[in-house]
This record gives sequence, structure tokens and C-alpha cells, in this order.
Amino acid sequence: MSDSDQLRELFAAWERGDFSTGGELYAEDIRFTATQPEGQIEARGMAELGRFLQRFFADWERYRVELHELEELGVGRYVARATQHGIGRTSRMDITAPVHVAIAMRDGRIVQLEFHLHGREDAVASLGG
Repeated sequence: MSDSDQLRELFAAWERGDFSTGGELYAEDIRFTATQPEGQIEARGMAELGRFLQRFFADWERYRVELHELEELGVGRYVARATQHGIGRTSRMDITAPVHVAIAMRDGRIVQLEFHLHGREDAVASLGG
């Protein structure tokens, strides 16, 4: 299965709100970044990513990511145009926000995963392009 096929399957799970699927795609040395209301966060490696995701999902009653387009930039680099949907567990706030997800793959594993709220250009730049 190609990297893009694997990523499309991962996003299909995310669209259903299933973030437990696809963990085998994450490289042990994965670098994850995202912007949150409290600022930019970064997690390096599976242990840090796991701790972040546990805290993140604890704040949401429902959260999903809807893929609109997966653009292949070459050499294992991808930018996904997507929309985040969620309902806050405590606030009950319903959010819908566009996001560009930068993804770098090596040997069939995701080594870089970054959620960018400010557009495609930021996502492409984070991949060195």
C-alpha cells in the first residue's frame, strides 16, 4: 500500500473520530506540532505524543478531522487540507476550523505531523518546501 493510501485510510478513521487506528504508522521519533489557544505545542517521540493526545482528547466530547484534499509534494512530503470539528467537554463549545496538516513520511512511517491553522504556505514551509 502506498504512503498516500495509508494516509487516506488514517484520515478516514480521523473523520469518524477514531484516533486509536493508525498508530503503527507513527515513527518512534515522530515530531508533532499544533497550535492551541494556549500556544504552540510540540511533542517529540511516541511517549510525548501519547501524553499530549491523552490530555487533548480529555478536553473534547467529540473531535474529528475531515479531509478535503491530500496533496503530494514529493519525497514523502504531503499537505492535507482539512476541517477540524469538535465539541468541548466542559465548554460545550462547537468548533469548526480549517487546518492544513503537514506530513513527512520515511520508510512508510510518519516522522513529522504538524497542524497549521494559518494556511497551506505555513504547512509547506514546515516541510522544507
